[in-house]
Amino acid sequence: MTTPVTRTKALREAVVLLVVIAALIASFVLVQHQAAGVDEVKIPIESLRAQFAELELVSEQAGTALPPRFVRAHAQQLAKAVGAVRDDLQDMTPRPELRGLQREGLAHAQRLLAAVESVRRAGAALSPASAAELQAEARQLKAREEALSR
Repeated sequence: MTTPVTRTKALREAVVLLVVIAALIASFVLVQHQAAGVDEVKIPIESLRAQFAELELVSEQAGTALPPRFVRAHAQQLAKAVGAVRDDLQDMTPRPELRGLQREGLAHAQRLLAAVESVRRAGAALSPASAAELQAEARQLKAREEALSR
């Protein structure tokens, strides 16, 4: 048997619980829509630089220490990783002063994907010109990464 006092108490507790749940949902939504800062942008830039270095290493070893089958398989896995970083950059909403860096990172990711695909298709090393371009892009990413660390 419930009394008016216990019903009122239960109703009050339910209202408090609903307010707490609404506050949690609101804070979650606020955090999700918050613009990405330096650290959130820096992480994919670092990943891209590491992936450039990985492709460079695989390309240098292709045909000598690494058989074509391994090179193709590794390039396929690397393409998935680069695609994931590209997707992270695309889905990111950075602060206005970081949007240029986001666009630059997306451009680097596209060029890296093209180079990875070239290695995957051929199962062989990149041309010397392509390898030099990769090294230049890796240096650019390192400079951006260092600028973000300051």
